[in-house]
Amino acid sequence: LMDLKAVELLTEREFSLDKELRGIGFSNLLSALLGGGWPCYILCSLNVTCYRLGGRSKFVGTCLSLGAILCLFVASKLLYRLPRVLPGSLFMWLGLVFVKETIVDICSKHTHKSDVFIVGVMALVVKFYGFNNALLVGTLLAMSFFTIRYSGSQVGVRTSGDARFYRAICTRDFAEHSALEELGHLIEVVHISGFLMFASTPAFTDAVRELLADSADGPEWILLNCQNLQGLDYSAALELATLGRKAAESQKRLVITELSSCVQEVLQQARVELKELPGPGSSVAYGLFYQSHYQSALQRCENGVLSRLGQRLPSKSQPLLGSEQAFMREVLKRYFGDFLPKDGSQDKVLDRAMGLFEKKVLEPGAVLWNAGEECTQCACVLEGTLHAYAHPSRKRTKPSSPQRKVLGDLGKDRLVCIAGPGDFIGFLAFVNTFPYEHTALVPSTQGEDSEEPESTSILVLQKSKYEELLLTDPPLGQALVRGFLRQISYEWRELSRLSVS
Repeated sequence: LMDLKAVELLTEREFSLDKELRGIGFSNLLSALLGGGWPCYILCSLNVTCYRLGGRSKFVGTCLSLGAILCLFVASKLLYRLPRVLPGSLFMWLGLVFVKETIVDICSKHTHKSDVFIVGVMALVVKFYGFNNALLVGTLLAMSFFTIRYSGSQVGVRTSGDARFYRAICTRDFAEHSALEELGHLIEVVHISGFLMFASTPAFTDAVRELLADSADGPEWILLNCQNLQGLDYSAALELATLGRKAAESQKRLVITELSSCVQEVLQQARVELKELPGPGSSVAYGLFYQSHYQSALQRCENGVLSRLGQRLPSKSQPLLGSEQAFMREVLKRYFGDFLPKDGSQDKVLDRAMGLFEKKVLEPGAVLWNAGEECTQCACVLEGTLHAYAHPSRKRTKPSSPQRKVLGDLGKDRLVCIAGPGDFIGFLAFVNTFPYEHTALVPSTQGEDSEEPESTSILVLQKSKYEELLLTDPPLGQALVRGFLRQISYEWRELSRLSVS
């Protein structure tokens, strides 16, 4: 089995391991019946050499079998007649390829620093104590590094569910939420944790292949959240590339998100092509894609499913809506318009709700609020972007300036939300009178293609005005609360799903 897997990795081709193992077993039975006692098995070197020379069909295997039979009778008569240049050139070429694939490719691209350290220690032990002692020391060091590196991590798929349980943090009205309840099975979200290596990769690939194989009622979008993926080896990287090809063949979209720098480095070394997931309004082909942030990727998958309804999704672009007032009216209507009266007074209620907000313009790097501070406001993004960061620890040293906080401490924090035009942020603490659970700020850069950072325009609702609204206009205040609670309910449903996994 290990030889078969090695051939699969070296040739970068996928074949049925079950079929190959059955063929080897049948050959062993036939060999025993004919009086042969030596077992048959796959030789990695011979198969890889044949593949390198261009032999990639059943005809080549048949010729090799016939050639092996002929060699029993005529090898001694023909071998000395062959020119010595022919086998010498062949062995020279194989030697150069072997050196390239071992010393150049493996050592420079796929070798861990601990492996280099073990080899160096073994060389010293060979020089001073002997070869057998070096083998013993190398084995003990390799086992120790392996235990330390892999024993403390959970392996494989942490949890899996569709878009009825996992929902993006963005502004949606009741009709869109209802549509996602019905069409949520077309999106499958898979959370991966631990370390993907030769021993744990099969369980992961089997779970994803099952989703790719179900073409009738199965998902059209498969989102792999790799936030808790600690790393992967070369075999796992090749398996991801294979899954991408399977997704294209099955007419599905496989989206990978939240990749760490070490995982991206391994994928680049393995030459795994990760195409950027197209933005809103663009058609998405089938195959393997990458999106850096989980919430953005999930929102893009949801928009792709909602577009199947044949209706145009409400746009978040201000120029299409005419003005900031029209844009904000549309946002408020989508957020809590379902809880307002359906008569002609709805426009007046929306006008009064818009009067509660104050416009602010934040420069790049500006911090709107810090985690742990008392909640005094919530905000809706008009133009630009707000990032929300969650901190791994409650004990944090306060920096001397907000800009230093952006460039320093937040480098190790996790980006949990990207609020774009039309999205509310901070309403969880606003409704429950909790301290802010995250730090909200304007990113220093708006994207990879942006030459200069841009400012962000927001509309702020102060808590004092909200409390006054509950006393002066209870129906409007309750509509705001119900709109916030509806969004919170979807977020908590996802958290409850993850907490039991």
